[in-house]
Amino acid sequence: MGFFEDYKKRTLVNVKQELVLLRSSVISTEANDIPKVEINKLSWNIPHISVGIPQELALTKLIDKNADITLGFRTWELVEFPELTESNRHNWPVKTTTKLETPRHVIIAFQTSRRNNVIKDMSKFDNCNLRNIKVFLNSERYPYNDLYLDFTENKFASLI
Repeated sequence: MGFFEDYKKRTLVNVKQELVLLRSSVISTEANDIPKVEINKLSWNIPHISVGIPQELALTKLIDKNADITLGFRTWELVEFPELTESNRHNWPVKTTTKLETPRHVIIAFQTSRRNNVIKDMSKFDNCNLRNIKVFLNSERYPYNDLYLDFTENKFASLI
């Protein structure tokens, strides 16, 4: 998801941007387990716009004013539930915030026995024999109908 997807109305001039990569701390008892990260290529594509003389004068005046420009952005938050109960149903309330920060998207993924284990591939996810799932987001139920999932029979649904 690009940074400028939600910000199409203004032009940013002389704005410092930085990319911060964080890794999780994994404690391993094996001497051979040395995690390695190698980045061969990193692209940061930001549109460059050339404006006409009237727009350039307007931008110059805006820069000379040294006025604050509000910049809305979309935040992502990871909410992790380390251990689910061994039952057919599980309710998991997630904190809510002000109307401005109301959640608009939910991504649900399951992993088993991968935490703090450098041998397991953290990019893989498990279906955990899931048969149905419902999300109540902002008083709306998603999906409205049951999914009738069966991963062993390749019966799954995409909710895009």
